[in-house]
Amino acid sequence: MVNKYRLSSKSYDRETPNEQITPRKIYFISVEGVATEVEYLQGLSDYRTELGINALVNIEVLRRKTKDGYSAPEQVIELLEEYLSLREAGNNIFSDIPDEIKNNFSPDFIQLYIETPESISPKERNRFELALRKTGYDLAYRKYLSKYTSNFDEFCILIDRDAGSHSSEDMNFILQYCKEKKYRCFITNPCFEF
Repeated sequence: MVNKYRLSSKSYDRETPNEQITPRKIYFISVEGVATEVEYLQGLSDYRTELGINALVNIEVLRRKTKDGYSAPEQVIELLEEYLSLREAGNNIFSDIPDEIKNNFSPDFIQLYIETPESISPKERNRFELALRKTGYDLAYRKYLSKYTSNFDEFCILIDRDAGSHSSEDMNFILQYCKEKKYRCFITNPCFEF
């Protein structure tokens, strides 16, 4: 994977306890944009009851750093595959902490931060969080995503193909790749037939 640690979010919302559901199936979607697509799809998730969408189905849009600039179709796939590699690690969050962090902090300290960050002094906590930001690793979002693991989940790619933005060859490659990996692939505004 070329662009490690792209998953990031400063704005993911946590549902209040009375709004929480345990969805049976979640569609994890990697999208090209960082604003519009995320907003539309998050709206579907937020208003699923009002829209008549089964409450046991949810949509989780994988968010990336707002200014990462990596939105080519191949990079949209990379983002989804970054999430899938984190998912494979399961709750063993320590295993995917960047080596740069592991070289500067003890395993005990990192594990303590993962489990009970409030038990660490504010000075040490701030030093650790600054190191995480420098590497681009969003531990809070990683922890948020780690709670979702179901064999029913589906993984999707959404590419908004404006006229002339991506070649037919690129789109055919993406479709074939998604088919092989069993990802759902949605391409909006296609200017050719698949």
